[in-house]
Amino acid sequence: VINIITKKAGDTRGLYAEAGGGNELRAFGGLRYGGRLGEKTSIRVYGKYFDRDDAALANGEDASDSWNMGHGGFRIDAAPSDKNTITFQSDYYQGNQHIATGGAGKAVGGNMLGRWTRTISGSSDLMLQLYFDRTQLELPVPETLAEGGAVLAPAGTLKDNLNTYDVDFQHRVDFNERNKMVWGLGYRFTSNEVENAPALAFLPASLDRNLISAFLQHEIKLGDDFLFTVGTKVEHNDYTKFEFEPSARLHIDLNESQNLWAAVSRAVRMPSRVDRHIRLPTPNFAPFIENLLIGGENFDSETVIAYELGYRILFGSTVSGSISSFYNVYDKIRSTSTGPPPFGLPLFYENNLEGETYGAEMTIAWQALDWWRLRMGYNYFMEDIRVKPGKSDFNNALNENADPRNRISLQSFMNLSPNVTFDTRFRWIDSFEYNMSGDAGTVPAYAELEARVAWLPTNKLELSLTGQHLLHDRHLEYVISSPNPRAEIQRSVYLKIAYRF
Repeated sequence: VINIITKKAGDTRGLYAEAGGGNELRAFGGLRYGGRLGEKTSIRVYGKYFDRDDAALANGEDASDSWNMGHGGFRIDAAPSDKNTITFQSDYYQGNQHIATGGAGKAVGGNMLGRWTRTISGSSDLMLQLYFDRTQLELPVPETLAEGGAVLAPAGTLKDNLNTYDVDFQHRVDFNERNKMVWGLGYRFTSNEVENAPALAFLPASLDRNLISAFLQHEIKLGDDFLFTVGTKVEHNDYTKFEFEPSARLHIDLNESQNLWAAVSRAVRMPSRVDRHIRLPTPNFAPFIENLLIGGENFDSETVIAYELGYRILFGSTVSGSISSFYNVYDKIRSTSTGPPPFGLPLFYENNLEGETYGAEMTIAWQALDWWRLRMGYNYFMEDIRVKPGKSDFNNALNENADPRNRISLQSFMNLSPNVTFDTRFRWIDSFEYNMSGDAGTVPAYAELEARVAWLPTNKLELSLTGQHLLHDRHLEYVISSPNPRAEIQRSVYLKIAYRF
């Protein structure tokens, strides 16, 4: 679950403007205004835009993947009474992205949200939220070629229109100081219309889906230092029917400067439009082969059971640290199976992968001086995603194992004077293997540095200079798949000016 939380309109009053540009982030700008519509009503309106340059290919040429987007909207917060608050907000965006394989894609969309919150008492409140979102995508799809160069499907454009309607209800009640509960209900309806391209299709082209959900979470205080939280979410979808996602978490305060926590939970990824309904047609090769790939008719939900353990400590007033570990058990991960002989086509999706991931994350924060703060982080990540015994996967589970084992970061935050700050971030990423047409390719390890210096000549005006990926002209971070161009990230420098009225 991802919650995007924005500030209330009343918290961003006044006029704010920013603009800038550089060699990669070629141009950007934004304007925001917050004010009052009445004694108990606040409003915020905003607009922003950016234009980003192409990444680079290994030979230094442009990867032809530049993109730009404009975004605007408003938010209104009102309190008609002491116990009731109402929020209404809406956003609109439009963007264009050049595709490395040719052509330019387009994304247009908007949303509206209304939320009513009522305080029943000091220990109880409820919330009702209505949401609508419309997304329109246009994606250029290149022609599909056989190994000998024959055209299996001509080029075209896929157009996707998705409407989402969502309603959520939530109720919080504190029975007493030691027992608190939150429960809620939700319903989501999606309507999808697709205009298929010759080489990429979704069947059926029109599809409506329903998702019904309910959750319950109970927080129990077991003494002064023990907090136990238990709950579950239950969802009903049109593909796999009921899904259960329980969780339990324990938090222990060892003393004023140390605490320990542990958790276990189950989560699922329900089948999507891609898993069940995708097609890669080959109209020029029919009736011998009608599709290179099709969705799995019986594709099931992917599942994970996650175990977590963490520890936090404060060393005096200047140093703090934490370490957390995890162990995840995955089942029914998406795989790609081969079709019948003689061609082994079409490929289709199944749930033939399983495995485990485990690792740890450590952070240390140090207030070295009054004007200088340091933060170090280390991540260790191991994964063993494999094909189930007696099953198969066309990609040999390489797509699911394409992650670095070690990551290191070091951040420095300096207040060089009352109106000058200088921040830097160094990161090192370990090498990892990726899928190269069923074999393992390697993305080499790399180190990079980012820096930002900001100057406030007045308390309303800020000038800043930011540099990203400073240690190399360009470097490789990830490979989506071997047939696609390998885009590399270039050094970037941009200037920004911001003013608050």
